[in-house]
Amino acid sequence: MRKRIIDTAKLLPPFEELVSVEAVESIVLRPEAEKLARRIDNGKNLYIFLGSSGAGRDTIMEECLKLLENTARIRRTTTRKPREYVADQKRMIFITEKAFLRDFKKGEIPFAGRYKANKRLYGVSKGELLKLKKDKKAYCLLEANYSGIPTKIMLPDSKLIVVLPPTAEVLKDRLFSRDKSPEECQRRFESSALEIRALLKDLDKMIRKGFVDMVIINEGFPKEVGERMAKAIRKRQRLIEDYSMLEKSLGECG
Repeated sequence: MRKRIIDTAKLLPPFEELVSVEAVESIVLRPEAEKLARRIDNGKNLYIFLGSSGAGRDTIMEECLKLLENTARIRRTTTRKPREYVADQKRMIFITEKAFLRDFKKGEIPFAGRYKANKRLYGVSKGELLKLKKDKKAYCLLEANYSGIPTKIMLPDSKLIVVLPPTAEVLKDRLFSRDKSPEECQRRFESSALEIRALLKDLDKMIRKGFVDMVIINEGFPKEVGERMAKAIRKRQRLIEDYSMLEKSLGECG
């Protein structure tokens, strides 16, 4: 079978098509991305929190931002509408689809994709990534979905942290507790379950190859999970938590 080339000069394929060894090995970066990597020391102070909607990647990252000294958030850029609460304005950069596509075409957003559940575009801007060098922080933390995989490829010295829910039931409860219509909650659950199944399929291989550096199960109080994660980051430990219960529950829910 002919190997598929994933070209970051185009919008990325769905998340579930990116999280495999074959996809990782077939990603071709823009020349501008390779130049950017050299400018920011291959991302040696970057920690990428990768996970599906409902996994809790942002919750854990927020705890790490509180617990670790000398940290900075690397914000994603999106075309979705900002939510009403103030914290949302600090987490992401909100622009129109026209502006997003213009910046992507110019290389100001090195790679991006469209999330199936809400049809919005997501990516990380060159300006935010330059913070890795400019702000001189010990730890720069990025919450990511589409952009997580190519960012790790572009910045091989960064650390890729996979955030997972403990079970499919917990994932569903989290998504259905959000202030959304039942139809949208179900759509998000189905999308997240599909993404997690795809991720788990090759996760062992990606860990063995050193592409995934840490796996954390978001179970318990946010502060407790954040403390486990912050400790591993601070001590530069290789933390791989057991995700067999999640695999089992996803198999049972069909």
